[in-house]
Amino acid sequence: MSPLHQNSIREVPLFYEPFLLYLPNNHRFIKEKLILAEDLDPREVLVLEEGHCFREQALSICGSKNSSSMGFDYQSGSIEALKNLVQKGVGYTLVPELSVVNELNSAHIRRFTNPEPVREISIAVHNSYIKESFITNLKDIIQKVVPRRLLKRQSVVEVEWN
Repeated sequence: MSPLHQNSIREVPLFYEPFLLYLPNNHRFIKEKLILAEDLDPREVLVLEEGHCFREQALSICGSKNSSSMGFDYQSGSIEALKNLVQKGVGYTLVPELSVVNELNSAHIRRFTNPEPVREISIAVHNSYIKESFITNLKDIIQKVVPRRLLKRQSVVEVEWN
């Protein structure tokens, strides 16, 4: 995820991946078509364990620096594990769109209102890296397989991480 804000690193943006809300069947948001990020309760959100940049990005969308206070301490490095907890009715979580590409029509998935929160996905190389043709070819290959709509920077809020 980028931007990294490091002078020695060059970033080549590839696409912009939206964050989606992953809900249990009985949640109050399940009847909503679009969700306002400011309506999220950080005490209900399940996030990845510390050290994952996606954790920090998800918490920033919820307007919090702290993790869930669901009455128990659970740490996971797996988005799939968080989705399984949500399916059992324990809180909700945020997921990157490509992690649920086969579930986009699922009753569990909700999009955010515009501007939609996204993360920039980039190739990061050291400034001294000189194999430009490799970077160009890699970028072309990746951009051919991601959904076309992710290639355009639309009305979005880029979520950064430090």
